Amino acid sequence: MPLLKALPVAALALLAVFAVSCSSEKPETDNGTPWPTTALVDPNTAPVDALTNLPGLDSAAAQALIEGRPYTTASELNALLSQSMDEEALREVYKLMFIKVDLNNAAEDDLKLIPSSLSPRKFAHEIEEYRPYASMEQFQREMGKYVSDSELAYLERFVYLSE
Repeated sequence: MPLLKALPVAALALLAVFAVSCSSEKPETDNGTPWPTTALVDPNTAPVDALTNLPGLDSAAAQALIEGRPYTTASELNALLSQSMDEEALREVYKLMFIKVDLNNAAEDDLKLIPSSLSPRKFAHEIEEYRPYASMEQFQREMGKYVSDSELAYLERFVYLSE
């Protein structure tokens, strides 16, 4: 009998744990630090000192970046940097330096490189699902379903709409 009485309580406890783990609350950050709000560094025009001030980029990496210019896609930039940096270090650099992508035309691989609280696959999928974008307001409305307002402002730095 005590087991039968405890079963509904255990079921409710499991339900509560499940509800919390499936919460729709949007994460404020991906690693406990605020989303950067400064303008992105353009790897095609930044001077060597601006590049060496980025986390994980030493003078050799900065020089390699300069010698590899111009970069037309985020994937091209990633091909160079991934030779000497792991995914975590790349993610931190890309929060501050990136090749902006066109919402309506960017390749999935380029979208996956944008650092977000969403998994790269989910982020790219959500962008592609709502194409074509008629305005940045549409991007804000659709991505705002998945990320916080502060992350949305952060993400807007990575994208544009071509004319």
